[in-house]
Amino acid sequence: MNETQLIGRLGHNPQITRVGGTVIANMSIATAEYWRDGQGEGKKHTEWHEVVCYDGLASLVENYLRSGDEVWIAGNLRTKQWMDESGKKIKSTKIRVKALRMLRVAPDKDRVRDTLESLAAIIEQMQNPIHNFTLNEFASMVDSARGKLAGEF
Repeated sequence: MNETQLIGRLGHNPQITRVGGTVIANMSIATAEYWRDGQGEGKKHTEWHEVVCYDGLASLVENYLRSGDEVWIAGNLRTKQWMDESGKKIKSTKIRVKALRMLRVAPDKDRVRDTLESLAAIIEQMQNPIHNFTLNEFASMVDSARGKLAGEF
C-alpha cells in the first residue's frame, strides 16, 4: 500500500502552473517532530515534503492557501529519476495529493488590524462617561470581535 498522510505548514505560496486544461499546484510542506533528549532538553526536527495537486484540488490550493497555512494531506509517493547534463543521476520524490483539508490559515493581517482597532475604539468609548455599557453589552462587542478573528486562526 502506498499511502502517506501529513499535517504541516506550507513553506511558501503554492506555485501554480497550467498544462493544457490541467491545473497543477506544487508546494513544500514542513512537518515538525518534537522530543526531549537524555538531558531533558527540548529538541525539534523539521522535515520538508514536496507535494503536488492536480485539477480541482490545485484550484482550491490556488484560491485559498498561502505560505504558513496548516493543512492535512493524504496521497501517494511518486518518485522520478533522470540524468542531469553532466550524467549525474537525479531522484525526486513528491506526494501526489488525493485529499486535502485546510486546518489553520495564516491570519489576514488587514482583518486582524481592523478588528484590533475596533476593540481599541470600544475600550476608548468605555472610558467616556457618556457611554454607559453594561457588562453584557461589552461582552457582546468583544465576542463579536473575537468571532471576526476566529476565522483567521
